[in-house]
Amino acid sequence: MKLPSWLTAVPPDPRVYGNLIQLCADSGYLAAGRQLHARLVTLSVVPSNFLASKLISLYSRTGRLHDARRVFDAIPQPSLFAWNAILIALSLHSPDPSAALRLFAGSGVSPDEVTVSALLKSLAASGPGLSPLVAGEIHALAFLRGLGADQFVSNGLITAYANAGDMRAARVVFDEMPHRDVVSWNSLISAYSRGGWYRECLELFHELVQARAGGGVQPNSVTVTSALHACAQLKAFDFGVDVLRIANDIRLDMDVAAWNSVLGFYAKCGRLQHARQLLERMPKKDAVSYSAMITGYMNSGHVDEGMDLFRQADAKGINTWNALISGLIQNGRQSGVLGLLHEMMGASILPNAATLSIIMPSLPLFSTLLGAKQAHGYVIRNDYVQSNNVVSALIDSYSKAGFLDIAKKIFELNENRSTFAWTSIISAVAAHGDVTEALALFNQMVSAGTRPDTVTFTVVLNACAHAGMVAEAREFFYSMQALFGISPVMEQYACMVSVLSRAGMLKDALELVNNMPFEPNAKVWGALFSGAAAAGDVELSRFVFDRLFVIEPKNTGNYVVMANLYSNAGKWEEAEIIRSMLWGVGLEKVPGCSWN
Repeated sequence: MKLPSWLTAVPPDPRVYGNLIQLCADSGYLAAGRQLHARLVTLSVVPSNFLASKLISLYSRTGRLHDARRVFDAIPQPSLFAWNAILIALSLHSPDPSAALRLFAGSGVSPDEVTVSALLKSLAASGPGLSPLVAGEIHALAFLRGLGADQFVSNGLITAYANAGDMRAARVVFDEMPHRDVVSWNSLISAYSRGGWYRECLELFHELVQARAGGGVQPNSVTVTSALHACAQLKAFDFGVDVLRIANDIRLDMDVAAWNSVLGFYAKCGRLQHARQLLERMPKKDAVSYSAMITGYMNSGHVDEGMDLFRQADAKGINTWNALISGLIQNGRQSGVLGLLHEMMGASILPNAATLSIIMPSLPLFSTLLGAKQAHGYVIRNDYVQSNNVVSALIDSYSKAGFLDIAKKIFELNENRSTFAWTSIISAVAAHGDVTEALALFNQMVSAGTRPDTVTFTVVLNACAHAGMVAEAREFFYSMQALFGISPVMEQYACMVSVLSRAGMLKDALELVNNMPFEPNAKVWGALFSGAAAAGDVELSRFVFDRLFVIEPKNTGNYVVMANLYSNAGKWEEAEIIRSMLWGVGLEKVPGCSWN
């Protein structure tokens, strides 16, 4: 058989070889690409920057990064084209997200927009463990090279800043972009949705809709999925319906992930009938579909319906099992969880990090030293020791078992301390009575560049309430918005009202309640009610009691406290009226008894 002339030509034609190697890379034909490489080696050809770049692409796409790196290292004088090839390869395919950053740091190469985009991909993949300062350094480099207005660079900067937790910097980059495509919008909308900035996510989606009306870009499935997730978290049903209407108007191509987001939105908003009807009509269902529906049932207290659907499901993954286990715990049915775990493992599905983070804080077994150690051993054997959720669960378990020193040691050994891990150790220390150390840990967390979330502030404010630290609590409360851009939600308002009420500052507490941006719930009024009752303020207690009567008319504790306040003040008729109200709603105080 006569070989084709391009294969036998000496010297070989680099353009032909390069195009063929690129074809092999695009098609995944590793063996054919290696044969071409071997032919070049046989002919003693040192690959040029052009050929080397094609070989780097071939090897990196087929999972042979070490071969790609060997090709790059063999280039006598790598050009920017070759540098970009290896940086792209590392940013897309390296198991070490920072490999491209480290290689570039010692290169001395003058970057272009492709270089910067590759570095930003690598930075984004590094996640929250990397400081926003690194994103800032690459941003400065892009600015100095005149690449600040490049669309691909700007999109990468948005994602990199957002993944590092600096949402304000991400928004500044977005606002300064002269031109935005759908990737630009999606980068920030999805970042807001993932990071818990749900209101900002919906506000930006509204801006996109307005821009679309003026001839701007169209949203796609990523946009809709992110917006629906935010709607689900905020229970913003009407806004979600508008999102679905827009998706229908533009005839959005809905894949399984998009349908799952709609299903999850309906379920989380409590529209279980709509969610179930959608589940039945979906052309294709996966384990996520069933997980979303089961979670919806469990969140609404329909445990039996969730169990029935789980048994009927024809697609079960670890997430489906986790949804069921979490739902049982949430609804006080912990007794069935261990049996379900045995059933899951019998189906050859082993507990993962999410399973452990669900069961460990909730089952009494893991609040003992033996149970905590058994779980810890499983974590080590299955290499979950760097999972932040699992680390948080271990801290919680050892703390509840009374071994705070072990909990601290686990925290110290955790290399990438997330907000979850910091919040867990702060909560554990505060629960053991050392509020001063808990607040010091919060300050260390902020100094380390980790952004606190609403749960962190709830823990810190609760600690201040129990310790009577009013000034410190006020400082933390008002810093939420001013320093971290976090709008206080109901939990934080309830904590702050509790702080003021416990300190006897009832007028300040009432003023805070009256100035809340939303209607206070039973937790907020209950905190003020407890403080007013403790101070013996009958007038304020009655004012608060009337509000609680509307919100939770079947809470017998409220009636008992109010009646006792009237009795202690010698207002017997008013006390009798409160007791008659208790009987009028079909309730009665359970009498005390002593068992011999």
